[in-house]
Amino acid sequence: MKFSCKWHVLYEGQGSVSGNGWIEEVCYLGHEQWLLSLRDDPAWSIGELVVQEPEERSSADLAAWVEDMDATDGSVAYPRVQALLGVANEVGAVRCAALLQQFLRNLEDNA
Repeated sequence: MKFSCKWHVLYEGQGSVSGNGWIEEVCYLGHEQWLLSLRDDPAWSIGELVVQEPEERSSADLAAWVEDMDATDGSVAYPRVQALLGVANEVGAVRCAALLQQFLRNLEDNA
């Protein structure tokens, strides 16, 4: 399946145990709808590359996903949240940006 929207990299990871790498990308479809793509990074992967179809997500679902992934990784800088906030501002995804800004404000208030 091919999509004509512009893809934005949110995060590039490398597994410490497995040595594999991956790339997380999003594409804004408009109307607070996104595509999320998780794919193997050919620069790091030593096995056969896995091709996965992008998942469609709402702004609320995608914001919750990046918050959860950053928390799971234990990253206090929240790189996915910060990256998605930048993309949301760039593409005009107002609800997505507002959700992420509220999440970051809550972190500051609880610090």
